[in-house]
Amino acid sequence: MLKKRIVGYFPEWKVKDEYLNYSVEEIPWNLLTHINYAFMKIVDGKVSPLEENLFSKNMEKFKNIKKEYKNIRVLISIGGWTDSGEFSDIALTHESRLGFAESALEIIREYGLDGILI
Repeated sequence: MLKKRIVGYFPEWKVKDEYLNYSVEEIPWNLLTHINYAFMKIVDGKVSPLEENLFSKNMEKFKNIKKEYKNIRVLISIGGWTDSGEFSDIALTHESRLGFAESALEIIREYGLDGILI
């Protein structure tokens, strides 16, 4: 039997004043099973935040809140509408795929996340 999943996206830039000033704490954590953190980009074949400062601040909040909501899965989402241009380059060789995967795994482990959405 397939379990019901309720997935939400958290767009990193929405925390800015000009984009709603929506915080991690405002996510309806009690209503979701998964949160996709949107978006990460690819720089030189590796997973990279759109904005390092925002990402670090948000990830610390996610890490702390996730302690209370242990059943929620948080994933980093790669690409999006404008930042997926390097996918063909990272898919090209075994070495490029491995470098990409290792960089994603490093972020997942550092922030206690649950996976990646490509």
